[in-house]
Amino acid sequence: MKMIERLVKMFIPKDEMTPRERMEAFSKGEAYDRVPCCPFTGESYANHFGYGLDEYNHSQAIIIDVIKKTFDMFEPDNCSIGPGLHGMPEAMGAELSFFKNDIPRIKTPRLKTYDEIDALEIVDPYKDGRLNIYIEALKEMQALVGHKVCVGNTIGGPFTTAAMLVGTERFLKDLIKQKESIHKLLKITTESTLRFMDAVMDLGIQPGMADPIASSHLISPRMYREFVFPYTKICQDHIKRGWAAVVCFIFVERQSPFGTTWLRQALVA
Repeated sequence: MKMIERLVKMFIPKDEMTPRERMEAFSKGEAYDRVPCCPFTGESYANHFGYGLDEYNHSQAIIIDVIKKTFDMFEPDNCSIGPGLHGMPEAMGAELSFFKNDIPRIKTPRLKTYDEIDALEIVDPYKDGRLNIYIEALKEMQALVGHKVCVGNTIGGPFTTAAMLVGTERFLKDLIKQKESIHKLLKITTESTLRFMDAVMDLGIQPGMADPIASSHLISPRMYREFVFPYTKICQDHIKRGWAAVVCFIFVERQSPFGTTWLRQALVA
Protein backbone atom coordinates (compact mmCIF):
# COMPACT_ATOMS: atom_id res chain seq x y z
CA MET A 1 0.00 0.00 0.00
CA LYS A 2 2.81 2.41 0.86
CA MET A 3 4.45 1.62 -2.47
CA ILE A 4 1.23 2.47 -4.31
CA GLU A 5 0.94 5.73 -2.40
CA ARG A 6 4.54 6.63 -3.33
CA LEU A 7 3.89 5.84 -7.00
CA VAL A 8 0.73 7.96 -6.98
CA LYS A 9 2.66 10.92 -5.53
CA MET A 10 5.44 10.36 -8.05
CA PHE A 11 3.38 10.13 -11.25
CA ILE A 12 0.08 11.90 -10.54
CA PRO A 13 0.41 15.67 -10.11
CA LYS A 14 -1.40 17.21 -7.18
CA ASP A 15 -4.62 19.01 -8.07
CA GLU A 16 -4.28 22.77 -8.28
CA MET A 17 -8.03 23.47 -8.17
CA THR A 18 -10.97 22.25 -6.13
CA PRO A 19 -13.58 20.21 -8.02
CA ARG A 20 -15.95 23.18 -7.98
CA GLU A 21 -13.30 25.56 -9.32
CA ARG A 22 -12.40 23.05 -12.04
CA MET A 23 -15.98 22.49 -13.20
CA GLU A 24 -16.78 26.20 -13.16
CA ALA A 25 -13.71 26.91 -15.30
CA PHE A 26 -14.62 24.01 -17.60
CA SER A 27 -18.18 25.27 -18.08
CA LYS A 28 -16.92 28.78 -18.90
CA GLY A 29 -14.30 27.57 -21.39
CA GLU A 30 -11.48 28.76 -19.16
CA ALA A 31 -8.21 27.00 -18.32
CA TYR A 32 -8.34 24.20 -15.75
CA ASP A 33 -5.70 22.02 -14.14
CA ARG A 34 -6.75 18.54 -15.34
CA VAL A 35 -9.46 16.69 -17.24
CA PRO A 36 -12.67 16.63 -15.14
CA CYS A 37 -13.64 13.19 -13.88
CA CYS A 38 -17.08 12.29 -12.52
CA PRO A 39 -17.22 8.53 -11.77
CA PHE A 40 -20.44 6.86 -10.70
CA THR A 41 -20.17 6.32 -6.94
CA GLY A 42 -23.15 6.66 -4.60
CA GLU A 43 -25.04 3.40 -4.17
CA SER A 44 -22.28 1.57 -6.05
CA TYR A 45 -20.13 2.01 -2.92
CA ALA A 46 -22.77 1.29 -0.29
CA ASN A 47 -21.51 -2.29 0.19
CA HIS A 48 -17.92 -1.06 0.45
CA PHE A 49 -18.83 0.96 3.52
CA GLY A 50 -20.84 -1.81 5.15
CA TYR A 51 -24.36 -0.98 4.00
CA GLY A 52 -26.84 -2.95 1.92
CA LEU A 53 -28.22 -1.16 -1.11
CA ASP A 54 -31.69 -1.70 0.31
CA GLU A 55 -30.60 0.27 3.40
CA TYR A 56 -28.97 2.97 1.27
CA ASN A 57 -32.14 3.49 -0.73
CA HIS A 58 -34.23 4.16 2.37
CA SER A 59 -31.98 6.27 4.59
CA GLN A 60 -30.92 9.88 4.24
CA ALA A 61 -28.20 9.34 6.85
CA ILE A 62 -26.70 6.39 4.98
CA ILE A 63 -26.83 8.24 1.66
CA ILE A 64 -24.93 11.16 3.19
CA ASP A 65 -22.38 8.86 4.84
CA VAL A 66 -21.65 6.97 1.62
CA ILE A 67 -21.52 10.04 -0.64
CA LYS A 68 -19.29 11.95 1.81
CA LYS A 69 -16.89 9.03 2.18
CA THR A 70 -16.65 8.43 -1.56
CA PHE A 71 -15.96 12.13 -2.07
CA ASP A 72 -13.19 12.03 0.54
CA MET A 73 -11.78 8.91 -1.14
CA PHE A 74 -11.77 10.06 -4.78
CA GLU A 75 -12.52 13.82 -4.79
CA PRO A 76 -14.59 13.49 -7.97
CA ASP A 77 -15.65 16.62 -9.83
CA ASN A 78 -19.33 16.07 -9.04
CA CYS A 79 -21.31 14.53 -6.16
CA SER A 80 -24.58 13.17 -7.52
CA ILE A 81 -27.47 11.91 -5.42
CA GLY A 82 -30.46 9.97 -6.89
CA PRO A 83 -33.27 9.05 -7.01
CA GLY A 84 -32.02 7.53 -10.26
CA LEU A 85 -34.28 5.64 -12.64
CA HIS A 86 -36.59 3.95 -10.14
CA GLY A 87 -37.53 6.79 -7.78
CA MET A 88 -40.11 8.42 -10.01
CA PRO A 89 -41.93 5.22 -11.13
CA GLU A 90 -42.20 4.20 -7.47
CA ALA A 91 -43.55 7.63 -6.48
CA MET A 92 -46.18 7.24 -9.21
CA GLY A 93 -47.33 3.85 -7.94
CA ALA A 94 -45.02 1.13 -9.27
CA GLU A 95 -43.94 -1.48 -6.73
CA LEU A 96 -40.20 -2.09 -6.35
CA SER A 97 -38.10 -4.95 -5.05
CA PHE A 98 -35.01 -3.98 -3.05
CA PHE A 99 -31.82 -6.01 -2.65
CA LYS A 100 -28.78 -5.92 -0.42
CA ASN A 101 -26.28 -6.25 -3.24
CA ASP A 102 -28.13 -4.91 -6.28
CA ILE A 103 -30.09 -1.89 -7.45
CA PRO A 104 -33.91 -1.86 -7.15
CA ARG A 105 -36.07 -3.51 -9.81
CA ILE A 106 -39.68 -3.07 -10.83
CA LYS A 107 -41.72 -5.78 -9.12
CA THR A 108 -45.19 -4.70 -10.26
CA PRO A 109 -45.79 -1.96 -12.86
CA ARG A 110 -48.39 0.66 -11.97
CA LEU A 111 -50.55 0.33 -15.08
CA LYS A 112 -52.31 -2.91 -15.94
CA THR A 113 -54.29 -1.17 -18.70
CA TYR A 114 -54.06 2.26 -20.28
CA ASP A 115 -57.52 3.06 -18.94
CA GLU A 116 -55.78 3.53 -15.58
CA ILE A 117 -53.82 6.53 -16.84
CA ASP A 118 -56.67 8.83 -15.78
CA ALA A 119 -56.13 7.72 -12.18
CA LEU A 120 -52.47 8.80 -12.21
CA GLU A 121 -51.61 11.99 -10.37
CA ILE A 122 -48.69 14.36 -10.86
CA VAL A 123 -46.20 13.60 -8.09
CA ASP A 124 -45.64 15.72 -5.04
CA PRO A 125 -41.84 15.39 -4.62
CA TYR A 126 -42.10 16.16 -0.91
CA LYS A 127 -44.70 13.48 -0.13
CA ASP A 128 -44.70 10.71 -2.74
CA GLY A 129 -42.46 7.63 -2.60
CA ARG A 130 -38.90 8.16 -1.44
CA LEU A 131 -38.30 11.36 -3.40
CA ASN A 132 -38.07 13.58 -0.33
CA ILE A 133 -35.29 11.41 1.12
CA TYR A 134 -33.15 12.46 -1.82
CA ILE A 135 -34.23 16.10 -1.66
CA GLU A 136 -33.20 16.27 2.00
CA ALA A 137 -29.96 14.42 1.26
CA LEU A 138 -29.14 16.90 -1.50
CA LYS A 139 -29.80 19.77 0.88
CA GLU A 140 -27.52 18.29 3.54
CA MET A 141 -24.76 17.38 1.09
CA GLN A 142 -24.84 20.87 -0.38
CA ALA A 143 -24.24 22.29 3.10
CA LEU A 144 -21.40 19.83 3.81
CA VAL A 145 -19.32 20.02 0.63
CA GLY A 146 -21.00 22.49 -1.69
CA HIS A 147 -18.16 24.97 -1.23
CA LYS A 148 -15.70 22.40 -2.67
CA VAL A 149 -17.70 20.43 -5.24
CA CYS A 150 -20.83 20.83 -7.35
CA VAL A 151 -23.59 18.70 -5.85
CA GLY A 152 -25.75 17.21 -8.59
CA ASN A 153 -28.81 15.09 -9.13
CA THR A 154 -30.06 12.59 -11.70
CA ILE A 155 -33.57 11.35 -12.27
CA GLY A 156 -35.00 9.09 -14.94
CA GLY A 157 -36.42 10.86 -17.98
CA PRO A 158 -40.11 10.83 -18.99
CA PHE A 159 -39.72 7.98 -21.51
CA THR A 160 -37.91 5.64 -19.09
CA THR A 161 -40.37 6.45 -16.29
CA ALA A 162 -43.33 5.72 -18.57
CA ALA A 163 -41.77 2.40 -19.61
CA MET A 164 -41.38 1.35 -15.98
CA LEU A 165 -44.97 2.27 -15.17
CA VAL A 166 -46.24 0.00 -17.94
CA GLY A 167 -43.55 -2.68 -18.09
CA THR A 168 -40.74 -2.04 -20.56
CA GLU A 169 -41.44 -4.85 -23.02
CA ARG A 170 -45.17 -4.10 -23.31
CA PHE A 171 -44.49 -0.36 -23.44
CA LEU A 172 -42.09 -0.69 -26.38
CA LYS A 173 -44.55 -2.88 -28.31
CA ASP A 174 -47.34 -0.41 -27.64
CA LEU A 175 -45.41 2.46 -29.25
CA ILE A 176 -46.94 1.18 -32.49
CA LYS A 177 -50.54 0.35 -31.52
CA GLN A 178 -51.19 2.60 -28.52
CA LYS A 179 -49.68 5.91 -29.63
CA GLU A 180 -52.40 8.12 -28.19
CA SER A 181 -52.22 6.43 -24.77
CA ILE A 182 -48.41 6.57 -24.75
CA HIS A 183 -48.42 10.31 -25.44
CA LYS A 184 -51.02 10.82 -22.72
CA LEU A 185 -48.81 8.95 -20.27
CA LEU A 186 -45.67 10.81 -21.36
CA LYS A 187 -47.33 14.15 -20.65
CA ILE A 188 -47.95 13.02 -17.07
CA THR A 189 -44.44 11.61 -16.54
CA THR A 190 -42.97 14.79 -18.01
CA GLU A 191 -44.93 17.03 -15.65
CA SER A 192 -43.94 14.82 -12.70
CA THR A 193 -40.30 15.09 -13.75
CA LEU A 194 -40.59 18.88 -13.88
CA ARG A 195 -42.08 18.97 -10.36
CA PHE A 196 -39.09 17.07 -8.99
CA MET A 197 -36.66 19.25 -10.94
CA ASP A 198 -38.26 22.33 -9.41
CA ALA A 199 -37.67 20.94 -5.92
CA VAL A 200 -34.01 20.34 -6.78
CA MET A 201 -33.52 23.77 -8.38
CA ASP A 202 -35.07 25.39 -5.30
CA LEU A 203 -31.98 24.11 -3.45
CA GLY A 204 -29.67 25.87 -5.91
CA ILE A 205 -28.74 22.54 -7.49
CA GLN A 206 -28.84 21.77 -11.20
CA PRO A 207 -30.90 18.64 -11.96
CA GLY A 208 -29.80 16.03 -14.48
CA MET A 209 -31.77 13.45 -16.41
CA ALA A 210 -31.02 9.99 -17.81
CA ASP A 211 -33.28 8.20 -20.30
CA PRO A 212 -31.66 4.83 -21.08
CA ILE A 213 -34.81 3.15 -22.43
CA ALA A 214 -34.54 5.72 -25.25
CA SER A 215 -31.55 3.79 -26.58
CA SER A 216 -31.14 3.06 -30.28
CA HIS A 217 -30.85 -0.60 -29.29
CA LEU A 218 -34.53 -0.45 -28.29
CA ILE A 219 -36.31 2.12 -30.46
CA SER A 220 -35.98 3.45 -33.99
CA PRO A 221 -34.99 7.01 -34.96
CA ARG A 222 -38.61 7.69 -35.96
CA MET A 223 -39.83 6.59 -32.53
CA TYR A 224 -37.13 8.66 -30.86
CA ARG A 225 -38.25 11.79 -32.71
CA GLU A 226 -41.90 11.17 -31.85
CA PHE A 227 -41.82 9.83 -28.30
CA VAL A 228 -38.56 11.04 -26.74
CA PHE A 229 -37.27 14.24 -28.31
CA PRO A 230 -40.31 16.48 -27.61
CA TYR A 231 -40.55 15.57 -23.92
CA THR A 232 -36.80 15.77 -23.32
CA LYS A 233 -36.85 19.21 -24.92
CA ILE A 234 -39.57 20.32 -22.51
CA CYS A 235 -37.37 19.26 -19.59
CA GLN A 236 -34.31 20.96 -21.08
CA ASP A 237 -36.14 24.23 -21.62
CA HIS A 238 -37.49 24.08 -18.07
CA ILE A 239 -34.00 23.74 -16.60
CA LYS A 240 -32.63 26.49 -18.85
CA ARG A 241 -34.86 29.01 -17.13
CA GLY A 242 -32.55 28.80 -14.12
CA TRP A 243 -29.28 27.56 -15.62
CA ALA A 244 -27.10 28.65 -18.51
CA ALA A 245 -26.46 25.08 -19.68
CA VAL A 246 -28.23 21.75 -19.47
CA VAL A 247 -26.79 18.25 -19.27
CA CYS A 248 -28.99 15.38 -20.37
CA PHE A 249 -27.94 11.77 -20.90
CA ILE A 250 -29.94 9.80 -23.45
CA PHE A 251 -27.32 7.02 -23.61
CA VAL A 252 -26.80 7.22 -27.35
CA GLU A 253 -24.39 4.67 -28.75
CA ARG A 254 -21.46 5.43 -30.99
CA GLN A 255 -22.57 5.79 -34.63
CA SER A 256 -26.16 5.81 -33.41
CA PRO A 257 -28.91 6.73 -35.88
CA PHE A 258 -30.06 9.18 -33.19
CA GLY A 259 -26.79 11.08 -33.47
CA THR A 260 -28.00 14.03 -35.56
CA THR A 261 -31.21 14.55 -33.60
CA TRP A 262 -29.46 14.17 -30.25
CA LEU A 263 -26.62 16.50 -31.24
CA ARG A 264 -29.08 19.16 -32.46
CA GLN A 265 -30.93 18.84 -29.16
CA ALA A 266 -27.69 19.13 -27.17
CA LEU A 267 -26.55 22.17 -29.13
CA VAL A 268 -29.90 23.89 -28.64
CA ALA A 269 -29.53 23.26 -24.90
